[in-house]
Amino acid sequence: MQSILLGVAVIGGSTLYALLGVLIVRKYFSAELLKSHHEVGGYLMSILGTLYAVVLGFVVVTVSQDVQDSKVNMGREVNALMNINRFADLLPEQQKKAIKTSCLNYTLAVANEEWEDMPKGVICPSAWRGIRNIWIEISNSTPVTPKEQAIFSQMLTEYATLADSRRIRLVTAPGTVSALLWTVLVVGGIITISFTFFFCVDSLASQLLMTSFVAVALSLNLYLVVINSKPFSGDFKVQPTSFRRAVKLLELNGEIPDRDEAKRLGLSQ
Repeated sequence: MQSILLGVAVIGGSTLYALLGVLIVRKYFSAELLKSHHEVGGYLMSILGTLYAVVLGFVVVTVSQDVQDSKVNMGREVNALMNINRFADLLPEQQKKAIKTSCLNYTLAVANEEWEDMPKGVICPSAWRGIRNIWIEISNSTPVTPKEQAIFSQMLTEYATLADSRRIRLVTAPGTVSALLWTVLVVGGIITISFTFFFCVDSLASQLLMTSFVAVALSLNLYLVVINSKPFSGDFKVQPTSFRRAVKLLELNGEIPDRDEAKRLGLSQ
């Protein structure tokens, strides 16, 4: 709901600014004076609009790709986690149980706690302990047979993928658009809309309508940047779907005996 209200504010505010700007300029400048600027102003508007469109389009594509990359990275993290969990089945019982318990703790901590903390830049203690314990249990393994050595080597590879994906997720969580770039986008949008005030057509209603269309188009693209610049925040954020599916899969495999037992162990909320 908050993102929707923000969108209404951005689009509505831009449109209102555009309409008021046209009315103010038309009040203080004659139609003849404004029309005398059309020839030169048209060329300048074309240059300005093209430059701003290139910058805005590039940012929109970049932040949209960042959201998609965040989903792919989350899938990579969960796949590595589940691979470690599956490889543990081939280890001795004690090592198997320890690794599986650590994987389960980490999965539940990310899905239930860490996802809400990420945008704030807060490290979730439960998730941190979970991934640390996975490493401790893997490193404490003592492979003896060639089979166990091969499994150990593969688990190290999967853990590296898990840790790298987690770091990427935490680094990108606060946002991907810098304050300087936001300044360029906002100021550029204001200048572009303001430039349209100094053109004139005989019908004021037509000019107001055309100018509002420009404002809406620009503000819609800015809104796309707003909602996609922070992949893990807002009403349209990336959800921990893969982690929740992993929990369901562990339940189906019998690795979570039942909800009451998991709650007693502090593994679920």
